[in-house]
Amino acid sequence: MSDDSHFSRVRKNLQIGEDFKLAYELQEREFGHHYKNNRETNGRLVSDFKKSLEEQKHFAEPSNSGANSSREEEDLKLALKIQENLDREELLKIEQMKEDQRLAWNLATNFGLAQNNPFLHDVQEFYERRK
Repeated sequence: MSDDSHFSRVRKNLQIGEDFKLAYELQEREFGHHYKNNRETNGRLVSDFKKSLEEQKHFAEPSNSGANSSREEEDLKLALKIQENLDREELLKIEQMKEDQRLAWNLATNFGLAQNNPFLHDVQEFYERRK
């Protein structure tokens, strides 16, 4: 029996050693992957930063000032056009909301629901102020 227990201990120690080796290899592989990924990411950041500095210098040069000013004018016109469209859409939404409130008020007053509904009470005050 002592041979069996000795054999079991040796086998158990070997398994522990194999498990440790496997865990160590997996951990080293994971560290290597993260290290490589970090190096690539940092390398991209450095190259992107250098490129952005070069582009900033390029746009800051006086030789491009005429082209930049016309581009800025185009951008300004486009921004104004977009803002006008957004304002128009907002006004349409407000008008639609007012019309919806008016219709809700008319429905509620026709069915006698306006007295007990707090939401419609606010609408009622709004229309009374408009009169």
